[in-house]
Amino acid sequence: HALSPSRARMAVQVRRSGSLLVCSLNRPRALNAITLDMVRELSAGPYAVLRTDDSCRVLLLRGDTGGRAFCAGGDMKALAMDAKRGGSLRSTFFAEEYDLNAVIAESAKPQVALWDGIVMGGGAGLSVHGRFRIATENTVFAMPETAIGFFPDVGASHFFQRLPRGAARYLALTGARIGARDACKLGLATHFMPATEVEKLEDVLASCSDASAVAACLEDIAGGANPPEPGTSGTPRAVTPAASVVEHASAIERCFGDASSVCAVLDALGAEADSAWASDVLATLRTRSPTALVGTLELLKRCEGSSLRECLATEYALAQRFTDSHESIASDFFEGVRAVLLDKDHSPSWAVSIERLNPATEAAIREACFAPLEDVDAADVVARLRAGRSIAPVDSPTVEAMVALRARTADVPCGRTGAKL
Repeated sequence: HALSPSRARMAVQVRRSGSLLVCSLNRPRALNAITLDMVRELSAGPYAVLRTDDSCRVLLLRGDTGGRAFCAGGDMKALAMDAKRGGSLRSTFFAEEYDLNAVIAESAKPQVALWDGIVMGGGAGLSVHGRFRIATENTVFAMPETAIGFFPDVGASHFFQRLPRGAARYLALTGARIGARDACKLGLATHFMPATEVEKLEDVLASCSDASAVAACLEDIAGGANPPEPGTSGTPRAVTPAASVVEHASAIERCFGDASSVCAVLDALGAEADSAWASDVLATLRTRSPTALVGTLELLKRCEGSSLRECLATEYALAQRFTDSHESIASDFFEGVRAVLLDKDHSPSWAVSIERLNPATEAAIREACFAPLEDVDAADVVARLRAGRSIAPVDSPTVEAMVALRARTADVPCGRTGAKL
């Protein structure tokens, strides 16, 4: 279940320092996995204040886990359990989360996200759409959804457009974990900073009034430091040279860049003669949900050239199909959550085996994934996301939370007070 409002407020902590809002995700035991209540607290709290209070100029978003995680994604276990019972969490959570992703992207004021640790799934959605993303040697970035029968969402079909096509498809399909060097080279992270320097951020950003000032401050703090090579001392064990996009850029583009189908990707990898890298990637893809692989590749192809809101609308429709217990293509999601997050045996039994994938089965999966929505409420959310209309009703608790937070910040003067909101 989503956290209660009182517990959610503990998991999202906000304080003021001069013109800076410092927002800390504080759910360390769950690696800051995002719940519906946290989405609402973020929307109605710091992001509402940033939008409406002229004295707040910059938002610093971080995860308080001592370098373990910025945010490891959405709470997919809670979503799956609720969906199995026929609950509505899947409808509400994705609608409000995606709306928040768009709000972050459309903010006129800069956000600085500190990637000191794991950045996955929903954590990417909270940060990649903002202006600045700071990687440290602890950064582990991944979109690993295909391992649980889902697809990279939270606007991934949009932000992956900034990458070379092969790299985007490689990361989306395999869920490969990359470190600071790859994240910076690909533009997913905008800056690198040694973890020992991050505590200087708050004091420096407190006097920044706009994005130009923030950029100058970040350059000063970073001091020309370079990200470490994958697999070297001090980098996370999950980040290996074998997964590096930079190291294997040519092969990745050959195998993923122009592939018209998942079968074509598998064939291209198989044709890489005497390549240990290709063999490892092929082995990884054979563990992923074939349904999720087909849906993911088709999503990336359909969304090429689309705006963020158009991508989020497409993702919402797909998310509803992937999590509807009455849909045939949803069985892999529930099985993936069972195998990876519940029983943790990591031995999922997918509805369609990778060996059975062929042009006909891929075509059938694509048709099921992207058939028109029959649910009127879901179709309305898609229209609202696409048009930029509000998702939350005006009488929702989020508005009350916003009013309460605005009242608590009204008397906080500018200056380095460090006052809690």
